[in-house]
Amino acid sequence: MTIDEASTRYNIPLDILREYEGWGLCNAVKKVMGAWQYDDQDMERLSMIMTLHDIGFSNNEVEHYMRLLLEDGNTEAQRLEMLNKKRSTALDEIHFKEMQLDRLDYLRHKIQASGRNKGGEINYEKFDYVLHMVGKDQSNGGRRTAEKEIFGWIQKTN
Repeated sequence: MTIDEASTRYNIPLDILREYEGWGLCNAVKKVMGAWQYDDQDMERLSMIMTLHDIGFSNNEVEHYMRLLLEDGNTEAQRLEMLNKKRSTALDEIHFKEMQLDRLDYLRHKIQASGRNKGGEINYEKFDYVLHMVGKDQSNGGRRTAEKEIFGWIQKTN
């Protein structure tokens, strides 16, 4: 199977296939009439490469992992350590996002509680504006600006 056929059939970007060839990890790949020919073992390796990319490995990490995988000897501990580090990083990111959601929910609750007019209805125009400000800029400076806007609005409506 040629590089174009492999890319089309398995939906693998050409740059990843070229990267794989460039790493020299494709011993089983044969060059026939100037074109690389991929076999089933290469496709299994490329599947692993795609998985590693999908879970957040950088190109250098993928190459290192694949070299360990193909190395003779016991590399399971090293590969498991790489996976554990990536998992830990992913969990840290999830926990950070959960904290962001908690803060957003708190701010939404405060707005909903204080954004009611005399008839008890929520003033959705102000509510939507403040939510827009929170979502507009997720950088620390932007978040602080949005929080100041929200807390200022809450104090004015109380």
